[in-house]
Amino acid sequence: MLVATGVFRRIREIFRRLAYVKDTDVSRYRPQELPLLRIDYGMMALQRAPSAGMPSKQVTKTYWFSFNNDFYEDSYRDYVTAMVASNYIGSLSEASAFVSSPAMDRQRLASARRTRVTQIVIATAYAFDSAILLGYSWLGLVDVRVPLAAVAALALIVVAAQMLLHQPRIRKLSDPTLFLPQYVAATSVALGVAIAAPQIGYQPIATLFAIAAFSFMAPDRRTLIIAWLTTGAAVVAIFLLVGPQLAMPTSTAATRALTAAVTIGLLARCVWIALVVQRLRARLTRKNDELTEALAKIAVLATRDECTALPNRRSILETLDREIARSRRDGTPLSLAYIDLDRFKSINDLFGHNVGDQVLRQFADAAIQTIRETDRIGRVGGEEFLLMMPATSLANARASMERLRERLKAIDWGQIDSSLNVTASIGVATYRPGEAREALMQRADQAMFVGKSAGRDKIVLSAE
Repeated sequence: MLVATGVFRRIREIFRRLAYVKDTDVSRYRPQELPLLRIDYGMMALQRAPSAGMPSKQVTKTYWFSFNNDFYEDSYRDYVTAMVASNYIGSLSEASAFVSSPAMDRQRLASARRTRVTQIVIATAYAFDSAILLGYSWLGLVDVRVPLAAVAALALIVVAAQMLLHQPRIRKLSDPTLFLPQYVAATSVALGVAIAAPQIGYQPIATLFAIAAFSFMAPDRRTLIIAWLTTGAAVVAIFLLVGPQLAMPTSTAATRALTAAVTIGLLARCVWIALVVQRLRARLTRKNDELTEALAKIAVLATRDECTALPNRRSILETLDREIARSRRDGTPLSLAYIDLDRFKSINDLFGHNVGDQVLRQFADAAIQTIRETDRIGRVGGEEFLLMMPATSLANARASMERLRERLKAIDWGQIDSSLNVTASIGVATYRPGEAREALMQRADQAMFVGKSAGRDKIVLSAE
């Protein structure tokens, strides 16, 4: 009953994994279950959650579109990174264009090439083992039916694997390379040879070690444990059934040559596996470097204003919180200036948004060149900027803002348009002990509006 229940659960799991999934919320799955979600021709969309206003990962028309898990994970991560970096929620057509790009095609081809090379190596190893068994039979050590049966079984494994690996439904499984079925089948052949011909027992036991070495290709821990239990059971069965009869053929020069060839073949497979692991480590190092670079870019995009390259609102407010905490702790003055470019909306309306962006960049460059290294300026929205001046009294802050205003007047705006003239209204406030950040910003903002009401192009100080 328990066996039947387990088989039923396994069949149900397979059908569930093969099922067509539509509009599936990825957040409902554990990370190890994400490979179960298939993507049809890269039709993946990130849709905005209506309640929280945050991006929620969703997959639409999902099917497997690759040859193994590596490509899925790489492409999924790259797609999400691109969407996060651009702060953009792509449509299905844009997602399709991204995954169908030349870079994705190269990854898909590289993944297929790795799978094909692995199958060729496995087939070559089977052919080598078959040749060794036929050699022992030719020397009269074993009945010819043993190597013939082993050759037929190994050939069947290779042919069946090649046929199944090209089936779309197989690619939808959590083990698209069919590692476990191939592993169990090869182990069974080695076990059969050891029991049928224990006089050459060294060869099938060495083959078991070689097969076990391929367990690094297991797609998950559960499959790996099953593979090792299979190998352990095979070894125990061999020693229990034919242990006293196991032998290493070394009676003649020919048998010693074949036995040495078995050892060389085992070492060759170990060397190939070491090379594969080395390549995987190199790929992992490269991916880590690329991920570090991508995270650095995302960090810049998350803290910098795209137009002016100044800190954005979130970043400058975090800096203001730190400066307020320092001023409260050290008792040093902190002045805050709220800067608003005059009639900026009219500039956009009359000259266009491209000119407006140039004005913003010109102002940002002028401000950076005028303020001190310890001062911090950021864009808080539209044509508004926030400038904090640590260890600066209100009077000194006014002098600094006068220099900025004069620098703004000295800019040759005629290079952009002959009729263009840009001024700024500036409100300055000094931090009061125990004052909240919002209260400090409100006082500077109110002072700035007083300057606008007084005719613009003014510097107004808030009462200390």
